Amino acid sequence: MPLLYDLTKLTVGATLRLGWRPRVEGLEHLPRHGGAILAGNHLSVADELFLVCAAPRHVTFWAKVEYFNGRGPGGWLNRGRTGMTRLARDAGVPIVPVGALGTAEVLPVDARWPRRHPVTLRFGPPIPVAGRINGPRDIRTFTDEVMAAIQRLTGQEYVPRYAPRRAEPTG
Repeated sequence: MPLLYDLTKLTVGATLRLGWRPRVEGLEHLPRHGGAILAGNHLSVADELFLVCAAPRHVTFWAKVEYFNGRGPGGWLNRGRTGMTRLARDAGVPIVPVGALGTAEVLPVDARWPRRHPVTLRFGPPIPVAGRINGPRDIRTFTDEVMAAIQRLTGQEYVPRYAPRRAEPTG
């Protein structure tokens, strides 16, 4: 792993593990070797910090808001963007659904500092994409399958529409 990643995991990871003691379930579903896409419900920026802290392997984040999952202002689980499925298909890797619970309370959108709150990360079994995508309809169907797996991990209410886009900062 890159040195900066190791140092961050050591320092920030230790702080998160000691300060919040996140509960991690299903870690055996995270492949130890090879690529995988971790698709989560994304409640907060804190999701990524806790995910890196919990994962026993290097985690890299690729993000373009138009492609990936979003959350509604009520904390429900919205319809998934198909970017994760397209990336998994093109890379030939499975998607591992991940459910984060409690991170919205740890670091709400308007918070300057993190707050104490229980955090749970749940990893679901990898969902293989190989041989399952033959057209646009398959991409949507597969994405919906991943979102259903995330919903089972979190218990969030599912809303079958995309999360509203955030307003661009002005000035």
